[in-house]
Amino acid sequence: MLKTAFFFSIILEGLLIGGVSWFKGEFTFNIYWVGGSFVVIFLILLGLAANEEEKETAQKNYRNALDILSRDPKNPQLRQNALDCGRRYYSSLRDNGRLTIYDEQAITNDILAAG
Repeated sequence: MLKTAFFFSIILEGLLIGGVSWFKGEFTFNIYWVGGSFVVIFLILLGLAANEEEKETAQKNYRNALDILSRDPKNPQLRQNALDCGRRYYSSLRDNGRLTIYDEQAITNDILAAG
């Protein structure tokens, strides 16, 4: 998350500085660059908010799947559902969307604890 925030701050800085340009030895102000910069900034923030909402939804689904599994721990379909929801949730936490063996172990531990 910190790397992503740093990346977006560099883009933001470049867009804002892009609103001022050097022309014939003096600075000129280009309103289209600044207006476009704010549109891009808005879209980036909107994308970040959607990503956070996706993570929250995945976590909620995973917790619900574990709760349902705890009511019938021997049901293989409920175990598979909890495993799938857990994989979706943990992959949403990763920048590259790929699970690690530690994520798989955490999911296994959660499923065993629910049962």
